[in-house]
Amino acid sequence: MRYPLNTLVDGLMVPTLIVWGEGDRVLQPAGAEKLGGLLENAKVEILPEIGHLPMLENPGLAADGFLQFQRESD
Repeated sequence: MRYPLNTLVDGLMVPTLIVWGEGDRVLQPAGAEKLGGLLENAKVEILPEIGHLPMLENPGLAADGFLQFQRESD
């Protein structure tokens, strides 16, 4: 069964970090901006030279981005 993203995230107000690899060949990177546009409190980070699994391909970069987001959201 398919669910449109807008219905799944409608009303979600929590700070959200969307991390996407610029070289993702599974899900198009343009999806990050679309998802970010559906959320009231989202930050989108597109990571260059990263594919579908940023946290495995460059764990340090992914963790640094998350920690920075967490500090900014407090």
